[in-house]
Amino acid sequence: MLRSGLYSIKNGRSYYDEETYKLLKSILEGVVIPNKAFEWLTEYDIIPSCQTIELLMDKKMEIDQFVHGVLAMCQKEGHANITIKQLNDIVGTLHPEIKISFKIYLFELLLEGKYYPYLENTVLPLKNISNNYKTINKTIDNAMGKAAYYARSGTLSKLYTLQESKKLQWKFQPLTDTQHANVLKWIQDNVKKGEGNINARLGWSCGPDSSPWASEHLQDYIRTLCILNEIRE
Repeated sequence: MLRSGLYSIKNGRSYYDEETYKLLKSILEGVVIPNKAFEWLTEYDIIPSCQTIELLMDKKMEIDQFVHGVLAMCQKEGHANITIKQLNDIVGTLHPEIKISFKIYLFELLLEGKYYPYLENTVLPLKNISNNYKTINKTIDNAMGKAAYYARSGTLSKLYTLQESKKLQWKFQPLTDTQHANVLKWIQDNVKKGEGNINARLGWSCGPDSSPWASEHLQDYIRTLCILNEIRE
């Protein structure tokens, strides 16, 4: 449902749309934002509104605080290992009104997708939660990488500006980050290819029909490269 709400911007709503914003806000009241929510914004040419991106960031930061707060309390009580029941009790003490979806999310992080026949009393490492949880910094890094790779320069620019306003301190570091280096090379190669042959096909020559496609337009790659050069370290 959340993805459908985000995709409503495809239907000509590239500007701020109050109806869409209210829909997204109501959806986000009861769900944990999926790690890929920010990446979904990069899949189409239409640029999402600043309000939409900021709403996702604010909600993701709330979840960061929730997870970190629960972990801090668990550690304070000396739980290097913990059961579902103990975790449920701690969450209930810290957040008596928390929605069940947030509890389930924590349980899933702890369980790591595994099945245990005697779940309530199974003792598991607390570090499972922190090992499997992706903070807003990681999710923004993935989204920025996707936006750059698809040559969605408008979305890339907005994501960067808004993460700066939230003081997330994301940096583009192609000299030390392999994924960043690969994205930069991909963009540079497409710019070189397009400038060398105006009829060259940019982006992918083939790919899955159901997946988003990288841009085929030289100007998108040039604008993306300009942004990456401006924000790189």
